[in-house]
Amino acid sequence: MKKILSLSTAILMIILMSLTCFAANSATLTIADETVYAGDEFTLNLFISDNSKLSGAVIDLNYDSSMLEFVSAKEGAILDSQANISIKNITSGGSKVRFTYMAPSSSVTSEGVLMSVTFKAKEDVSGQTKVTISIPSAGDFVNSDLEKISYTVNDSSIKILTVSTSQTVADEPEENSTEAEEILISDEGTEPTESNEAVTDNDENESDSSVYYVFFALLIAGVLLITFGIVIAVRSKKSKKVS
Repeated sequence: MKKILSLSTAILMIILMSLTCFAANSATLTIADETVYAGDEFTLNLFISDNSKLSGAVIDLNYDSSMLEFVSAKEGAILDSQANISIKNITSGGSKVRFTYMAPSSSVTSEGVLMSVTFKAKEDVSGQTKVTISIPSAGDFVNSDLEKISYTVNDSSIKILTVSTSQTVADEPEENSTEAEEILISDEGTEPTESNEAVTDNDENESDSSVYYVFFALLIAGVLLITFGIVIAVRSKKSKKVS
């Protein structure tokens, strides 16, 4: 009975030690989903979580080159600056961005971004595509003792939208509004001039009318004076004849 108990205890200890080692040598690689418009540039971050103790890795981000175009890539801040780091865009045998990391004297033990990759959604595409994570071989993901690290991956789903006519029109009102304002300002600047010209013409017409009225008034006054003078002269002659 004691032998059986001792054997059971030993087996349990071995299992617990195996589980502990397994937990210490595991990692999760994740890329978040994105929704973009055709023609947009966007950045995907390859994020590592769990206590991975990563010292060596070759990781591929696979993408569909008919929908996405590689723009640039850079390493994450959590990596050892003294390590050998390489990031390449490879188009032969399928499009992928390959991240290579070798740091024999150190390990990545914190969570964070391993690398950031910027893509551009092509102008004439729309729909759904994926950026997937893969490791070429098990020996390409190891700790400082060159022991294989187990891992899980969370791939990225990219939704590409087409810019619709209504959205294009919605983006243009400011320009159209500006043009309308310019036209309005131009019209407002023109109308007063026409109005002023009209007022000037009216003033001139009124001035001319006033001149005519004065002339006619003077003419009538002159005629009346002449008529009055004739009447007086006639009466004077009649008075003399009577005398």
